[in-house]
Formats: sequence, structure tokens, C-alpha cells
Amino acid sequence: LELNAANYTVWQCRRECLKALGSDLNAELDYMDGFSRDNPKNYQIWHHRRSVVELLGSGDRELDFTEAVFCVDHKNYHAWAHRQWALQTFSMWEQELDFIEQ
Repeated sequence: LELNAANYTVWQCRRECLKALGSDLNAELDYMDGFSRDNPKNYQIWHHRRSVVELLGSGDRELDFTEAVFCVDHKNYHAWAHRQWALQTFSMWEQELDFIEQ
């Protein structure tokens, strides 16, 4: 992944290993944070992040994470799509109007 972060097959294999080993998925999100900063528009990274968040069953970290991405690039389509997915999936709409008006 360090050599080619766009290799979908390797990300899929990583997800399967994480599930099989019962790995700490919050630690995986920490790892993903660094990858996302270095490759903010890489589809495979965003897909992997979504899959990990689905396995966790909680989107608690995703609003802060996407907000940090917007500080660097407020037009990042992947981050906006991920945020919308998290808002809808985990019903976190309460403060979203305040966020978009700032």
C-alpha cells in the first residue's frame, strides 16, 4: 500500500485480514488517517475507510475527520460523499446545518 495506495485488491485483502484476525478497527482508522492525508482523492482509500466504519458500526469519528479534510481542500468530492454517507447511515444530521453555515 505504501508503494501503490490505489491497489484495490490489496485493500480488499487487508479488510479480510482485519476481520479474520479481529483487529482493532479504531487503530485501522488511525492508520487510514495518515493515508488519507497523503492521498485525499484516492477512491480505494475512501472505500476502505467506509468498509471499516461499517464494520465498527459507528460513524463517531467521521464528521471530525471529514472536517479536517475540508480544511485542506473544501472541494474534495470523496470527503463530501463520505460525510453524506456517514450522516445518512448513522443519522447524525443534528448539527449538520450549523456545520455547513460556518
